[in-house]
Amino acid sequence: MPYNNESVTPIGATIAEGPAPFSIIQKDDGAGQLKLRGRWHLPGDVSSERDGSEVLPWQPGRIRADNHWEIDLGQINSGGLYRVETCLQYGNGEPGMVGTLRGDNIHHLGVGDLWVIAGQSNAAGYGREPVDDPPELGVHLLRLSGRWDIASHPFQDAKDILHLENKDNGMVGHSPALAFGRLLKQELGFPIGLIQAARGGSGLSEWHPEQDGVLSRNMLDLIERAGGTVRGIVWYQGESDAKPIKASTIFKRFRDTVAHWRSKLGEPSLPILTVQLNRWVDPASKEAHEAAWSSLRESQRRAALEIPNVFVTSSLDGDLSDQIHNSSKANIRLGERLARQALDHVYGHTNACDCPDLDSAAFIGNSRNEIKLVFAHATEFHPHRDPGGIFRLETTSGDILPHRVRSIEGNKVLLSIEDAPPGELLVSGAWGKNPFPEVLVESTTGLPMLVFHKVPVSPEIL
Repeated sequence: MPYNNESVTPIGATIAEGPAPFSIIQKDDGAGQLKLRGRWHLPGDVSSERDGSEVLPWQPGRIRADNHWEIDLGQINSGGLYRVETCLQYGNGEPGMVGTLRGDNIHHLGVGDLWVIAGQSNAAGYGREPVDDPPELGVHLLRLSGRWDIASHPFQDAKDILHLENKDNGMVGHSPALAFGRLLKQELGFPIGLIQAARGGSGLSEWHPEQDGVLSRNMLDLIERAGGTVRGIVWYQGESDAKPIKASTIFKRFRDTVAHWRSKLGEPSLPILTVQLNRWVDPASKEAHEAAWSSLRESQRRAALEIPNVFVTSSLDGDLSDQIHNSSKANIRLGERLARQALDHVYGHTNACDCPDLDSAAFIGNSRNEIKLVFAHATEFHPHRDPGGIFRLETTSGDILPHRVRSIEGNKVLLSIEDAPPGELLVSGAWGKNPFPEVLVESTTGLPMLVFHKVPVSPEIL
């Protein structure tokens, strides 16, 4: 007769409710809560998955009706991986008359931090090239199917997903998130869980609560399935909104979306790690479309300056697998770059993680022929073959002014123009959808500057 598991009565203790194998439980004050329910009578314990040593001793469960049981094992210290074991004790209680039957186990359980991966295709990961980025126990993934697994590429499920709106029809490949999780685990010493919620091609309207919002609802559902609490969100999105009308409103819409996430999760300061867009190398483009890419990147830069606990890094120096998607190698570098931002801004480690960012643009003296740009998060820039091509000066009427770079010293760049503008002067850095290699790179960190767009040049403050 063929074996049919459904027709076999379980022997021992069975777990009906509890964390799945490979789950990562979000820690709170250094520990996570563990509750189990099942059938029969339970003593249960928690052991180290590495060496079998006891982490929590066997404890009796509570008997419920119809041979059900439940137990609250309380707080499990941050770390792991752990193995939860169950057994059924039977007998009449007299000495020598007690027997034990082994029950269900939960393997590869960790207590650490959960991070959501949200956005569009470069968040899901479309890297195509082979690269050494293997799975690692302790970096686990809640897939779109709602099941926990060891994190491995591709992160995006092709089928068997909870929410059809999250289905990605593209050829999803290598993601930056595994490198992100691995570096966090290495530096923090506890497991990292990743929750995949990104979908290729998604516009911000599909995340915005007052527009479509379906992907935000799906993301919140996945978070609830993981326990309802996360440490932060990694966000890489914008290519679908890099169009004149959409780009002009993206700052406000992103700010509203972040506020919605924080409200729903009850975390008003929830960290959001964002990525300033890489490039699009499609040769056919209109001036308005080029400006939209710069405008959108400026909104991403501005969000990190104006929305508390939102941080941004650049992807502009990453190679591409096609016209718009980051390569596998670039994804590893980006994932580690994001992890260093988390380590610095979220976990309090001290490291140089921020890209050079324009801090001020001002005329030198009263001549209005010379401009000084000062960059934060920079000590010195690499020499550049054509530094004049990095910047764009224009008036409010749209006139482009020729200029030259007089010098680049430390974190300062001096520009000069022949004719002083009659009105306001605006400066941009790394303009258009494909500005690389027209970008400054910091010598110590190797990080590219953040793109900035139409920043007014102010009178010098003496």
